[in-house]
Amino acid sequence: IIFFFFLFIAHQEALACSCDLGTSEQKLASSHSVFVGSVISIDRFDKNVFGEDRIVVSFEVKESFKNSVQTITLDTFDNGVSCEGYWFKVDQTYLVYVYEQESKLTTYYCGGVFEEGTSTNSSSGYVEELSELKRITSQSISQPAAAGTAQSTALN
Repeated sequence: IIFFFFLFIAHQEALACSCDLGTSEQKLASSHSVFVGSVISIDRFDKNVFGEDRIVVSFEVKESFKNSVQTITLDTFDNGVSCEGYWFKVDQTYLVYVYEQESKLTTYYCGGVFEEGTSTNSSSGYVEELSELKRITSQSISQPAAAGTAQSTALN
C-alpha cells in the first residue's frame, strides 16, 4: 500500500507544471509576441489528454509590446489542469505573453496571461504587470526595432 501511495504522489508531481515563466523582462525576451487585447471569438475543438477543450482564440490587439499586430489568433486550451492555455472569455481584455510551441501560438495560464481587473495570476496582477512591461519597453525605445510588422499573426 505504501508503494502505491508513493507511486501516486510521484505521478501527481509528474503531471504538475512549473508556474515560473520568469520576470516580465525574461518573458518579454523569450515570447513570440506580447500584447493587450480583447477576445473577439473562441472556437472549441477536440480535447487534450487532460480533458481540456482545444480552443482557437482570436484577439483584437489594443496595444503591442512585441511583434506589433492588429489581430492575433492563439491555438491553445481552455485550461483546467495543464499549464498551457487559459479560460478566456469573449469581450474580456487581457495582457498576453504569446509563445510558439509545435508550430502554433499559445500561452500559459501561470504568468502568461493577466486578465484586466484581476490580480489573481502570478505574484502580480494586470495593472502591476502592465506597468512593469511599459517600464521595460520604454527603456528599450532607443534600441532599433525589428524590421517589418505583421497585420495579423497565426501559425497553422
